[in-house]
Amino acid sequence: MKSYYSEKLSATNLKRVYDIAPLRVNQYLEAELNHVVQKIHPCDLVLELGCGYGRLLPAFANKAKYVLGVDVSFSV
Repeated sequence: MKSYYSEKLSATNLKRVYDIAPLRVNQYLEAELNHVVQKIHPCDLVLELGCGYGRLLPAFANKAKYVLGVDVSFSV
């Protein structure tokens, strides 16, 4: 039996939601990301729990020494 996460909240489904998000939602998400990235220093180790398909990881990796994303959903 498939779990709720693999059926409804999979990384693939989540990516689709972000891909079709309206401009205002994307502006909010970008502002949220910028706020977090400003708090990261070059010597930091970043752990993102529930990273989905890794949408935020590249921005974190550009600022931190080491980045690790963990999620229960399957992503290709």
